[in-house]
Amino acid sequence: VEDDMSGGFEGIGIEFLMVDDTIQVVSPLSGGPSEAAGILAGDKIVTINDTVVAGVKIDNGKIFRKLRGAKGSLVRLGILRGKERSLRSFTIARDVIPVKSVDIAYMLDDKTGYAKINRFSARTYQEFMEAIRPLAEDKGMQNLVLDLRGNPGGYLEEATDLLSQFFPDGKLLVYTEGRTEKRRDYKSNGRVRFNIQNISVLIDEGSASASEIVAGAIQDWDRGWVIGRRSFGKGL
Repeated sequence: VEDDMSGGFEGIGIEFLMVDDTIQVVSPLSGGPSEAAGILAGDKIVTINDTVVAGVKIDNGKIFRKLRGAKGSLVRLGILRGKERSLRSFTIARDVIPVKSVDIAYMLDDKTGYAKINRFSARTYQEFMEAIRPLAEDKGMQNLVLDLRGNPGGYLEEATDLLSQFFPDGKLLVYTEGRTEKRRDYKSNGRVRFNIQNISVLIDEGSASASEIVAGAIQDWDRGWVIGRRSFGKGL
């Protein structure tokens, strides 16, 4: 979980699924060591460091432990590709694999931008600012569609930092309070870099926690529109 939320991990850079009893590559991550080595979507991983992993009972945790490791260390894969009968051998040097939380950002029309955030990780606010800067500064973005569908949340401070871009200084965004914890208020910091006028937030039943805090603040202050379906219910 920490690897997913930290914004990166060290490994070979593939997305995979267990299909029947075999690890199948969904896609090599763009710019990662597996892509550079020539691993392709659809490849089946039969051996890892000469240990057979196909046709045996192995869970995702064991697969992660075998594929991930220190940057620069080597892992040998035996790959079955397509209808080939013999294994291809690949030796891949592990590297830092960035985990992006902002999937895409682009202009919908001459005034409206769109950004899709899949989680609130340790670098989400920074990624968001980097993604919309060219839209706001170069392409004249005035309005924003923020897509939080399927976003399960993450770090609270990343959500409140992002919300600060939409509010003047001192607005109460959310507060936390517990049985043994005093109330803590999170307010907008006033460091608004872009002049975003109209905002629409897209949510669905997979939007939870920090996603609901973002949508809730937008809704409570009548700052924009919340569009979609009833959210998951954790966070507000």
